[in-house]
Amino acid sequence: MVTEKQLAGGMWLAEASTVPEVFTPERFSEEHLMIARTVRTFLHQEVAPLDARLEQKDLPLMREVLRKIAGLGVFAADVPPEYGGLGLDRMTGLLLAETISRGAVSSSVGAHLTIGMLPIVFFGTDAQRRRYLPRMAAGDLVGAYALTEPTAGSDALSLRTAAVPDPDGTYRLSGAKQFITNGGIADVFVLYAKVDGSKLTCFIVDRETPGFAVGPEEHKMGLRGSSTTSLFLDNVRVPRENVLGDVGRGHVVALNILNLGRLKLGAGCIGAAKHALRDAVGYARERRQFGRPIASFGLIKQKIAEMAVRLFLAESAVYRVGGGRGA
Repeated sequence: MVTEKQLAGGMWLAEASTVPEVFTPERFSEEHLMIARTVRTFLHQEVAPLDARLEQKDLPLMREVLRKIAGLGVFAADVPPEYGGLGLDRMTGLLLAETISRGAVSSSVGAHLTIGMLPIVFFGTDAQRRRYLPRMAAGDLVGAYALTEPTAGSDALSLRTAAVPDPDGTYRLSGAKQFITNGGIADVFVLYAKVDGSKLTCFIVDRETPGFAVGPEEHKMGLRGSSTTSLFLDNVRVPRENVLGDVGRGHVVALNILNLGRLKLGAGCIGAAKHALRDAVGYARERRQFGRPIASFGLIKQKIAEMAVRLFLAESAVYRVGGGRGA
């Protein structure tokens, strides 16, 4: 694994750096590459043949696929060993995000593995971690991240879901969430609400809690196999021990998790772009016009070269940022 000094965050913009301080994909260890090969082979042999069924929103099948992916240790990668995980480094997580980047399963995995689990990994109490993480790492519980509302999204502080504290220490949550990935299959929701009208707070909400309801599936233009729904909360009682982080500090959880989620999403986009480039090259070699493959024409060569250059730049940026965060 990486042991050299790494520049933090965007410090490479302000400080001179040497080659050993810059992480590139060529520096992946044999362990990194072995993990990626194992997952890639599984996806090709076990998941790709199911794409048509998954794209038809076969949610029980999606749960089964997620459980099999968990069996490879994918969901345990970012979880500390004391909570049933493997405790692997951040670069492993990025490489997994790149590898699991095709089809609807990628969205479902990302919502569970990153924004569904990592809030509990980073901000959960010991009791919360012991209660949820082992089963989430094993794929027995599926997670979802419930921030977006009909009137709030990127502007997290404008959300309207309310959390009213009761004398017994519980909270009564009321409101609605929208466009929640894994909404139809998740068991555990990392959900945000305001206490006393202004204190943004993060809660862990179990699906079976009375008053909690899941809306119908959204029919999207893409990623059709991943579940996307609304959530409705009508005086949902959540115990004090399910507050994630501190009351009024939910923005700390949200912003940190979303930042990491965006980094992993970038890695996922790299993986999808590599699939697209391979398909484009294959088609250009196969398609013939004027007696020869269109891959031999200068304009097509230029297009493919531009795709490869932009992909290289994006890949370099993702792994430089990942490596610079002390992976």
